[in-house]
Amino acid sequence: MTTCGAPGLLGIGGGSIISPLLIELNVNPAVGGATASLMVVFSGSLSLLSYALSGSLNVVYGAVYGVTAFVAAAIGATVIGHIVRRTGKASRGACLCSPCPLCQLVA
Repeated sequence: MTTCGAPGLLGIGGGSIISPLLIELNVNPAVGGATASLMVVFSGSLSLLSYALSGSLNVVYGAVYGVTAFVAAAIGATVIGHIVRRTGKASRGACLCSPCPLCQLVA
C-alpha cells in the first residue's frame, strides 16, 4: 500500500517506484513496464480532473501542449522503430533516448 500511496502523494505517479518493485517480485519486465505506464496514465488523468474541477485548467494551453506531445511522441516512435528495424538492435534506440531526461533536467 505504501508503494502505491507515497508516490501519489509526492506527485511522481508511482511508475518509477512500482516498476522496480514488480521486477523484484519476478514479474515479466514487459508486464511491469506496462503496469507502471498504466499507473502514470491514471495519475495524470486524475490530476487533469482535479485541475478541471477546481477551475484552474487553461484549456488552450493544455490543448497546445497535448497536440505537441502527441506529435513529438509519434515522430519519436517512428524514428526509433525505423532504427530498430534497420539495425535489428533495440539498444541503439535506447541509447538515443537516454539523453532526453538530462535535457529535461537542464530545461
